[in-house]
Amino acid sequence: MDFTNFSAIEFNIGNKRHLRLYYQTKDKVIRESSFEAGIGWFIRGDGVVAKNAKENSPITATRWISNNTVHCPGTYTSSGTTWQPASPLRINKVISVSADSYLAIACPGQDDKTLRLFYQEESAGNPIREVKFKKGTTTWTLQSTKISDAIAKTSFSIVSAGKTGNVRIYFEDTNHMLRVSLWSAEGGQWLPSKTIEDHELVPNAPISAVCWYAGQTTDIEELRIRVYTILKSQPTVRGINELARNGEDWDDPRCIGVVLSGDPHKSALTACRDKSTDSSDPISIFYQPHPKIIDVILPGAHHDIVCETKPKGIPISFGSHSSAGDASTAGNTGGSTGGRATTGPSGAAAVSEADIQQLNSIVNDLRGALPP
Repeated sequence: MDFTNFSAIEFNIGNKRHLRLYYQTKDKVIRESSFEAGIGWFIRGDGVVAKNAKENSPITATRWISNNTVHCPGTYTSSGTTWQPASPLRINKVISVSADSYLAIACPGQDDKTLRLFYQEESAGNPIREVKFKKGTTTWTLQSTKISDAIAKTSFSIVSAGKTGNVRIYFEDTNHMLRVSLWSAEGGQWLPSKTIEDHELVPNAPISAVCWYAGQTTDIEELRIRVYTILKSQPTVRGINELARNGEDWDDPRCIGVVLSGDPHKSALTACRDKSTDSSDPISIFYQPHPKIIDVILPGAHHDIVCETKPKGIPISFGSHSSAGDASTAGNTGGSTGGRATTGPSGAAAVSEADIQQLNSIVNDLRGALPP
């Protein structure tokens, strides 16, 4: 893994914050790293999610919770340690996905009643298309709507606050402007897309967004949206910019101080947040400051709060997918027992001499990629 696409989800169980990060390693395997409050980052099992992904595969993830079990589309386990084998989606019509398309999925309700998956079509104008899955059916349905004006190979992000059923998709248009299209659940239709405050992006900028309501009602004044991308107008051209909407209005953009490694377009960008109304819940933004390193920064849900970046380099699952799971982390290494790598005190006591030798070898291999 030099640079990879990735996706992240967040949820709370038993008053504990959980994160799941999905990424692709050099062997084309899609893998998972996990975080649990009080434990830190670790690898569950061998960390392998899918073995049949293409090189530089787009990745998207969502989740819902029922009976205290976290579910992901098409795959879940009660113990949360084993992934069911992946299988192709059954779609009612033949679709043509662009070879360079990103993927984004939304679960606009509180459960699994509806899943909405978006991709960029291989056709004139590169429209963004949607296939939809409804609970009780066995087939995804291609939707008729074509979201136009998107630049080829655009990154895009789908958000829903999970109360009204509304869905927003943020993408880069052919003029390199940040644009949004809104699905109005009340009206049952897509509204005309519009630009966001005339913000011009660098070409093919990474885009990721989160959305929630700050109160118990769905009043527009309670709506909170954060979009993370790279603006052309900002002096730090490789810095991640935050665009914040509170209610009806967008605040002025700010650079949150993170610099993406090398070419600003090489590092993907993904943000996640639980949909709770607790204003203190953090937003996690994952990015790559260097090749082979995935890092996270935590801007607060309040626009004026920025937390220190931590941890510095999260553990990644890597190595042969047919062997016991190894784990690597830059600057934050924990123990490995039975394929489970942890950070923090709970993992420290489990480090064996063989583990240390193996991890030293890994760190030496990655030393050239470590931040100064």
